[in-house]
Amino acid sequence: VDFVVEHLPPRVKDALRTTLARGIVSSETISNLLSDSIVGIDNVITREFLGMFPDGRDAFARLSEREIESILEHEEATAKSMKSLRCLSGSTALLTLLNPSRTQLWVANLGDCRAGELSVRL
Repeated sequence: VDFVVEHLPPRVKDALRTTLARGIVSSETISNLLSDSIVGIDNVITREFLGMFPDGRDAFARLSEREIESILEHEEATAKSMKSLRCLSGSTALLTLLNPSRTQLWVANLGDCRAGELSVRL
């Protein structure tokens, strides 16, 4: 959770800045931006975990449980536990974004969270 809290908002902010600097922005563009930001964080978590294994994803799929444990034991304790926890335990995310004129609202979620009843005063 801490990793997502630390990295997701800046990723969304940077993507918004880049997108808005390009000019006209549609609702679909913003929706894709939010989705891409969440997927991007997930990809970072996966890459960091698989980076602990020689030859990456393909080799990881062929390793036995004992071989995986052996590789993880050789990693620095803190790095190993954080990368493993991030990848194996998962997280949830709920993002809301309201445009400056308060006429459009985007909601993106991942995992077992939901926005519930949504009431916005315009």
